[in-house]
Amino acid sequence: MSNPFKRFRELDYTTTARRVAFKYPVLNTISTQVNFWVIAFTLLNLVLYFFSLATRLDVPMAKDPLPFFLISFLLSFAFGVCTGTAEHYIFNKIALKKSIGFLILGKGTAYIVIMTIVFFTMRFTVADYIVDARFLPEERQQMLAPETSIYTYFTIITYTLGMGMVISFIVQINSKFGPGVLIPILLGKYMEPKQEERVFMFLDLKSSTAIAEKIGHIKYSRMIRDCFIDINAISKKHQAEIYQYVGDEVVLTWKAKPLTKKLRVVECFYDVKFLLESRHEHYLKEYGLLPEFKAGAHLGVVTAVEVGSVKREVAYHGDTMNVTSRIEGKTKEFNANLLISKNLADLIVWDDRFTAKPIVSVYLSGRQKPITILDVQSYLD
Repeated sequence: MSNPFKRFRELDYTTTARRVAFKYPVLNTISTQVNFWVIAFTLLNLVLYFFSLATRLDVPMAKDPLPFFLISFLLSFAFGVCTGTAEHYIFNKIALKKSIGFLILGKGTAYIVIMTIVFFTMRFTVADYIVDARFLPEERQQMLAPETSIYTYFTIITYTLGMGMVISFIVQINSKFGPGVLIPILLGKYMEPKQEERVFMFLDLKSSTAIAEKIGHIKYSRMIRDCFIDINAISKKHQAEIYQYVGDEVVLTWKAKPLTKKLRVVECFYDVKFLLESRHEHYLKEYGLLPEFKAGAHLGVVTAVEVGSVKREVAYHGDTMNVTSRIEGKTKEFNANLLISKNLADLIVWDDRFTAKPIVSVYLSGRQKPITILDVQSYLD
């Protein structure tokens, strides 16, 4: 008999989830919140319903649970839409500038305010209509009494704050690992080493040592943070996974199989370059210079596996990582912005926006065989 968990691990869930999240960010955030809260309140109602049956309580829910589930669904759906909208347009921006403690406090307060508005709106509109249609007068009086409403309100608020910690954890996991990673990790997809064909791109700040000496380490760190925020925005546009931040370097990766448009890798680099240039006023005002990045990109097979017991993460190992790093290291020698390997370049369908000039085969440190690399330039550069 086949193992359903094994079959799920073989599905490319992560790539699909990332594609949806990056293409429809608002819809993805709202749907995540809606799905979570609908499931959370459905579970709460199931617990209350079976508890009332087990204890043989003479309560309306034991006699007719359908109205309670309907009201709960409408309440959780409306609440999920509101919190999802707030998550995308408010909290995602706050997260870039405020501490996690401030974010948790802000979300808790927002949950209370939103749930209060949604609860009492539902109480005096939909709930009245549903209860009137399904229950006897004495039952309606009991269910809609002020003391019942207040008790229900505080119960829901308490439950909402508790489950809010759970959804905040899920959001933080998605923020750390990227969309679509939580479920594969929970199912142990990377507990054992797994081979994957991937494209990697190492982006490194030009003249980093000189810049740090010129503006000082505090300003330098702030500038790197601003650069990484800009790179994050472009990486989402091009559906890239941010694998690591290493000092002033960012490592981006794409799974090769669904990456039908390999030119996206080149577009990603130049979109980063053009975005930084478009924000030159900000960087000149704050730091007195315009940061520039150089990059190397390569396609090959790596091994993915969960590592560490503290600060656990999915790590990629293999010669592909070393080659990509060495290619990026050659950018200074050849005075290039972007160098890519021939095996990646051969898979790219080029258009007239870019030119790829082959460089003679070079020997990379640690390798016995030479590798052909290409200098990629944009006609707008």
